Amino acid sequence: MSAYLSASKSPVFIGVKVILGVNIKITLIPYYMNKLYVLLLFLLLGVWNSHAQTTTENFESVAYGATTFTNNGQQFVISTQAGGPFYITSFGVNGGGCVSNADMYGEVKPNFTIATNNSALFQLKSMQLAGDGYQSNLMAFTIIGKRNGNLVFTVTSSFVTNFEQYKLVDMATFGGQNNANAIIDSYSISSSNGYLILMDDMTWQKADINSSVTALSSFTTCAGTVSATQNFTVSGTALTAGIVVTAPNGYEVSTTAGTGYAASVTLPQTSGSVAETTVYARLTATASGTPTGNITLTSTGKATVNVAVNGTVSAIVDPINKIVCVGGGGTFNVSATGSTTYQWQVDTNASGNFTNISNGASYSGVTSNTLTITGATANMSGYRYRAVATGTCTMNSNYATLTVTSIIITGTKTNVSCFEGTNGAVSVVPSGGVPSYTYSWNTNPVQHTAMLTGLAAGTYTVTVTDANGCTGSQSFVIGQPTPLTASATTYNVRCHGGSSGFANITVSGGTGTYTYVWGHSGITTATATGLSVGNYTVTATDGNGCTIVRNFTVIEPDPLEATTSQVNVACNGGANGSATVNVTGGREGYTYSWSPSGGTAATASGLTSGSYTVTITDINNCSITKDFTISQPAPLAATTTQNNVSCNGGSNATATVSVSGGTGTYTYSWSP
Repeated sequence: MSAYLSASKSPVFIGVKVILGVNIKITLIPYYMNKLYVLLLFLLLGVWNSHAQTTTENFESVAYGATTFTNNGQQFVISTQAGGPFYITSFGVNGGGCVSNADMYGEVKPNFTIATNNSALFQLKSMQLAGDGYQSNLMAFTIIGKRNGNLVFTVTSSFVTNFEQYKLVDMATFGGQNNANAIIDSYSISSSNGYLILMDDMTWQKADINSSVTALSSFTTCAGTVSATQNFTVSGTALTAGIVVTAPNGYEVSTTAGTGYAASVTLPQTSGSVAETTVYARLTATASGTPTGNITLTSTGKATVNVAVNGTVSAIVDPINKIVCVGGGGTFNVSATGSTTYQWQVDTNASGNFTNISNGASYSGVTSNTLTITGATANMSGYRYRAVATGTCTMNSNYATLTVTSIIITGTKTNVSCFEGTNGAVSVVPSGGVPSYTYSWNTNPVQHTAMLTGLAAGTYTVTVTDANGCTGSQSFVIGQPTPLTASATTYNVRCHGGSSGFANITVSGGTGTYTYVWGHSGITTATATGLSVGNYTVTATDGNGCTIVRNFTVIEPDPLEATTSQVNVACNGGANGSATVNVTGGREGYTYSWSPSGGTAATASGLTSGSYTVTITDINNCSITKDFTISQPAPLAATTTQNNVSCNGGSNATATVSVSGGTGTYTYSWSP
């Protein structure tokens, strides 16, 4: 039940909420008759909408005074540009074949707008409009549709109405235009003569994409083959662009049953609609596994519609490449859905020519899903293996390649530079196999690097292991030069106080050319000469810098000395003088030379009086001289006196001699 108030020209309506005016008059209208018409109208609209996917807002459940309402999940916002409010109110009006107890109206000189709150697009199909006044009036109504603020349509039409007479406005014919399919996000209604506008039963249609199904039945196929097709229909309304049908990975779609399949197809729109179109879907020839997803139906500004798909591809899971060690083995595995038998094949020269394998020395399990290889040889590297699986589908797997690895170790070494040294080194570079590599040397403790340093002479063996556990070994002999040796010879000074000594070193062993350094003397040859008595050191260095040191002591003989003795001539004018030397020092093996005479012995004899010199020479030819003067006595002279016998026959005579000269005591011998 409703009530209204009116002023002189433009009434102000009230329901639950009372808006005050002047010259109040109350009219009551039976309510139960209104509901009967409403119910019948909604039943009719419900059938039509179910087919056309439209919906109608009759404002029955909208709160009094609301400025928003929600219909079919979409919120609309109501606004006015006339400087005052408009209302959702409870009101009853008869006429026009439409009766409702909830209406929306605007104020004097009304101009109100209804817009989606999120700029969602829709089509305005129809509405019930009425004007104010007690008498029927010819009113001009203008309806403006916009999208994103841009004008889509403007249409004006006039008809006779009053507040008791609603008139159905069909947007397909209103104003002589068909705007029922125009796509908008807002519309406004105004009247030209300033009367109030009442609106009810706004019928609209979402910008929708429609699918005949939400899911398709499961697809099945064999790997490499497209599946059988399934189809569904797609249509759309209130569109600004066509509908793009996109298949998920592993599927393809077309609008033709047998051809034209692609990852997506576009259904074009005409006047904002896509007519019901059959879409065909199938698994692609490259699909694998159990592809699952949604075929998506999209259009600009529209919610995405999904059609769920799932499928199973009877496929073979390919073997993977295998790397094994020489002499080792491994397995190739496949699995195939729906397969009951297998046959392994090999291509031995990468020609693409596969032949069946039989169980034997190198192969087993050739008719199972696992091929086992044992005792792989180097010439099997590069062989390609595939399996033929037979069952629901007959499928060839992709091939897998066998790589047989041999670890090759190349290395460089540095021998010890000096005998018993520890500066040897060795480094290795592996190839073949699968990096990364690990190393193990036969050292104590075990070392695990590619290079060893600080090595003494010896044999060193490394074991290299690759990422697959394959191993290779290589030995290296670290050599050393022969010991550096030296023999030394010393030549002493020949004569005391001389510098005729020399020393010599003879080096062998080591490496290369030798160099020499003698103490602080600056001598750089193997022999040092002109040495006087003393201690000497020589350092010999070979080409590797290895050294050997030798010490020398140069000595000299004792001084050559002689003591002398002589015997002078006994009698004046005689030749029985002699001279003797007694030699010490030097080196024995003395020789003597007397001059002017005297011979070559240590004693010169038979000498007459005079001067003599003896030269004494030792075995080293060192010499000294000694001088002698041999003397003789004065001549022997005698004077005589005598006394004759005084008497004949007497014996008293005497004879006397007086002797001079000579030497020593005289002796006398008288005769007869």
